[in-house]
Amino acid sequence: MQAYVKSAFLDRRGDLFTLAQQLRRIGSMQYLHVIDSADSSMFNAKKNVFMRKFVSGILVPVCVLISAKFAHSADNKVTLTVGVVPQLDVRRTFEIWQPILEALEKQSGLTFILAPSLSISEHLKRIESGGADLLYTNPYFARNAIVNHGYAPLIRDAEEMLTGILIVRTDSPIEKLAEIRDQIVAFPHPEAFAATTLMRYSLTQQHINVMQKYVGSHQSVMLNVVLGQVIAGSIASSIYDLASADLRDNLRILYRTPETVPHPLLTHPRVSTTTRHLLVQAILELASTPQGRELFARIPMKKPGPATVQEYISIPDVGGTRPESKASPP
Repeated sequence: MQAYVKSAFLDRRGDLFTLAQQLRRIGSMQYLHVIDSADSSMFNAKKNVFMRKFVSGILVPVCVLISAKFAHSADNKVTLTVGVVPQLDVRRTFEIWQPILEALEKQSGLTFILAPSLSISEHLKRIESGGADLLYTNPYFARNAIVNHGYAPLIRDAEEMLTGILIVRTDSPIEKLAEIRDQIVAFPHPEAFAATTLMRYSLTQQHINVMQKYVGSHQSVMLNVVLGQVIAGSIASSIYDLASADLRDNLRILYRTPETVPHPLLTHPRVSTTTRHLLVQAILELASTPQGRELFARIPMKKPGPATVQEYISIPDVGGTRPESKASPP
């Protein structure tokens, strides 16, 4: 790791072509190694601000720079940078997406560089700047990416829709939604769609106010509920499906929001029509195999199918609606 960090700093002062050659040589799994080698708490500890800036400021953006400069290389190979909304920690994101992208490379002949965002704010900046050729994001962010930045939806789960779910401990005495009124409820992030925006809108419609506690991720919401730090928490149904059986055994679903279309995979307008068609064909062919179904189910995307612009631009603009709370605990 030390040798790689040193060379990354040296190459950052050199030319992009040299850096591109090196990164292609070591492979994108090295990003996982560097991130995973450091303690996961580094992203929140002030004493490790430098490391977080290194990971988010050098390793991930350098992938974006390489993609923009070398998307169409001399041998006509197409390289696509893949951005992923940070629902899970970076290590888990790599565990899920890297095998999928490697399989799609064999299927399509395309080359992919996985560059997940470390925070929602970073993810939104990447959408605005066009830093990702392919983008896996929530339906509301997808709506804005389509309307404001020209992204085109390619694929979504054709089998299961998305909902926000309110969870409590299995031994909780709470049986009715009204019982959480004025109580502390954990949410992953103010900008999370199903877990926060859609859930808050649903609660408002039923005249239920809660005190919001933002804990950073869907995983943290579940842990806060299990550990008794809050009486209830809100997460996306898709993330609940990914949770371990041991964790789900300690949780109970109290309420589900109305359904909405699930997270899509979108392409930036600079991606050619030929490449889009090739990518869709490769995804559908991979998803038709037992190995492919198992890989996509981990996203989760149980049955990849075509996505349309209309089903995302028709999502109502409920982003500014939130129930009032007496306090917002840290």
